Amino acid sequence: MQKVVSFDGKTATLKAFGDGKFRLRAYSKNGTDIPKIISELEYTAEGLGKAEKDPYIFIAACLCDFSNVPVTTIDRGSLGGFNGRTTVGFSTVDFGGGTKKITISVGNSGGGEDYPVELYLGDADNGGRYIGTFAIKNNGGWDRAYPQTFDLPCRISGTHDISFVINNFCIFGGFEFEKYDRTYAENSAADNDNLYGDDYKVNGSCVEEIGNNVVIEFNGLDFAGGTDKITVTGRTPLDNCTIQLRVNDENGGQTTRLLEFPHADEYTPVTFDIEHIAGKNNIAFVFLPGTQFDMKSFRFTKTED
Repeated sequence: MQKVVSFDGKTATLKAFGDGKFRLRAYSKNGTDIPKIISELEYTAEGLGKAEKDPYIFIAACLCDFSNVPVTTIDRGSLGGFNGRTTVGFSTVDFGGGTKKITISVGNSGGGEDYPVELYLGDADNGGRYIGTFAIKNNGGWDRAYPQTFDLPCRISGTHDISFVINNFCIFGGFEFEKYDRTYAENSAADNDNLYGDDYKVNGSCVEEIGNNVVIEFNGLDFAGGTDKITVTGRTPLDNCTIQLRVNDENGGQTTRLLEFPHADEYTPVTFDIEHIAGKNNIAFVFLPGTQFDMKSFRFTKTED
């Protein structure tokens, strides 16, 4: 993690990595155990460009931000000279609503064997989360990299550092992910962007034992085709369980639809007619006090279907 604020005596120095507005907040305890004074100033950074990398546009390997050993840039922005385990990392990659597919460009021409390339969220050598290993087929690429596409074992969303681990001699050209549009797809409850509240338990793809004040958020949905129906698959021992469907549009507006889910002993899909939703939105399922609910999935139906 790169240091954003450094402090020396009475002077604080801020380091900006991209354009945007932000606030610096300072606290003073005045000799007590808790803050007594809170002060903040607003700042604007300009002329740096976007801090995040867009993974849906090809990213050349030579644009890496860190590696565990020195790497060599060769023709067309590729990296070469791999000799043993090499970690190549890219900072602040913004996946937005998510991806389920990656294209990796590698040139390999030796032995007719597959070349494994590992993918991690974070730094593979410093606590990164292992995602998967992709077998690059021999392609005779002794002088350049060729693309090969793979399905990811799980959806990646949000902003992360990522890293690749390569053990074989090859040419690493770069990578590109394919944006996954989940707006009208079947989305499991556990595949959320944010989950918080007093009482719940994640069980595989489900969020179960949902009780007081639980919120399940899914961000970056683009209802280009509109929707006026949602199907929720769940179960509840109650005669009726009220779910609030909150919709936050890109202009900061918020509206709420009420979903009255009937008693169900087993996971059951229930379809609700809802007030029309269009455009780009973040949505949240909100469960109020008294809730007893297990949620498996949901799916919006496109208006034009």
